[in-house]
Amino acid sequence: MMDNACQRKKCVRRMVLIAGWVLAIIGGALSCSSVRTPVEREGVGAGGITPPAARLVQELKAGKNEPVNRQLIIDYLGSPGWIIPRDTAISLSDLGPDAVFAVPALIGVINGEKRWSRHYKKAQKEAMKAIGSIGEKAASAVPSLIRMLDHIDPGLRKEAIVALGQIGVPARDSAGRLKEICQTDSAALLRREAVVALGRMKEPFLAFMNAFTDASPDVRESAVAYSVACESASPPLVSLLSVALSDQSASVRKAACVSLEKIGALARSASPRLRVTLDDGDYDVRKAAMEALMVIDPGAVPDLRVRLLANRLNDPERKERRQAIFTLAGGSINPAQAAPVIIRALKDRSRSVRLEAAKALGKLGVRSDEVVQALTESLRTDVSFQVRSEAAASLGLLGASGQTLETGLKDTVPFVRLKVLKALVNSDAPFFRGSFSWEAGSPDVAGYLVCYGMEAGKYPYCADMGTRTEFRVDDLKLPKDKTYYFVVRAYNKAGKSLVSEELVMSQAHVAEIIEKVMTGEADERVKKEAEKALKKIILQGGP
Repeated sequence: MMDNACQRKKCVRRMVLIAGWVLAIIGGALSCSSVRTPVEREGVGAGGITPPAARLVQELKAGKNEPVNRQLIIDYLGSPGWIIPRDTAISLSDLGPDAVFAVPALIGVINGEKRWSRHYKKAQKEAMKAIGSIGEKAASAVPSLIRMLDHIDPGLRKEAIVALGQIGVPARDSAGRLKEICQTDSAALLRREAVVALGRMKEPFLAFMNAFTDASPDVRESAVAYSVACESASPPLVSLLSVALSDQSASVRKAACVSLEKIGALARSASPRLRVTLDDGDYDVRKAAMEALMVIDPGAVPDLRVRLLANRLNDPERKERRQAIFTLAGGSINPAQAAPVIIRALKDRSRSVRLEAAKALGKLGVRSDEVVQALTESLRTDVSFQVRSEAAASLGLLGASGQTLETGLKDTVPFVRLKVLKALVNSDAPFFRGSFSWEAGSPDVAGYLVCYGMEAGKYPYCADMGTRTEFRVDDLKLPKDKTYYFVVRAYNKAGKSLVSEELVMSQAHVAEIIEKVMTGEADERVKKEAEKALKKIILQGGP
């Protein structure tokens, strides 16, 4: 019985103690709410703390109640605690330079230690961000920001450095301290931000010269990028940037190219190093080097523009690769130089890029074996029927032989077969589609004549080929409804050689191909198109 009584007493004491704790908590909460400022009470909503400053900033942007809203924002920045000052500073960052009226209050937040609150530094960080967004107009905050450079918290030091850089030239009083940070601070992030800040202050690159050899690539990149902010034509700077072209970090090499481009023609001494960088293993570095050379020394590499466009065909963006093809085929570049570059794009991973490449080759009009072979390969093997059909159209424009196009008539897609038929009888292309070549003669041969006529054994017309050993029949623009006979003669100072074996060329082979289509074609649309093509050739004397 005594044990049970003791147990009951212990339970009662525990219940009384718990009830006291609950009453103390409720009382504390009520007392806290009763002493909160009107500003703090206004910031409390059903969903928690909602900063009213955001609404006030929107009204300021709209030009409403400016005097009242500005004073309320200043009051918010000076309110107790850290939440409302922090949220108000965040809202002011969106206002930008127009928040200059709040600079004194923001300085008050920065200077307010309130060490009893470990969260107050969040308000200080946001206040410094707001100061930075105001820019040069916040120059009065520079002394407070300089003091923050010695703060124990690296996050606060970083925000102070960034804000000083955003203020720019008016913050040059902090340059000496920032130079020390560049040289001695153990945090690479702070060293980098110090370099950026000095560059934005238009300090000479000598102020952070040690950063060019910093262990961190991010610091070196910033030093290279911001070095031209003040001195853009200094020979020592050009020399430093030339050395940076060999940096182990691709981002540093690219930044060096961009900075040299900004310097312009005065950086011509860096041209040899830039020419070496044209073969850099990184795509972005090669592109930057080419763009820099085009500004600094355009004559350094004869085919620099073609190389730049060829490099863009490696761009990860499909749009950039297509634009490179448009430029190559636009007429401002020698077609003979552009065609080999565009041929590479026929193997691109993107269907749309391959399609544009096939179309561009027909537009260029370069009738080389390399171009015909590449388009023929696309006609045979490309997985996209649109690319195959465009390759057929371009082969027709280039005057490819009927035998070359004939392979496309076996395509599984009727649309491709239609394109091939139209290419065979394309009215815009010369009728004779093909070429012939011969072996070179002895070393004393001075050149070759291609002679032709419309009767076997009679060749009244001749074309001097010089030392070439290939002849394209379609270059003659002959009437399309005739049969022609060709021979080749070699000549030197002593005279002309005997004629070669006679070669006969006519429209008969095209007609035969189309007749095969008519007999073996299953698709009615293709068969009708073949009938039209055959009539066009036979009844109208050629296409």
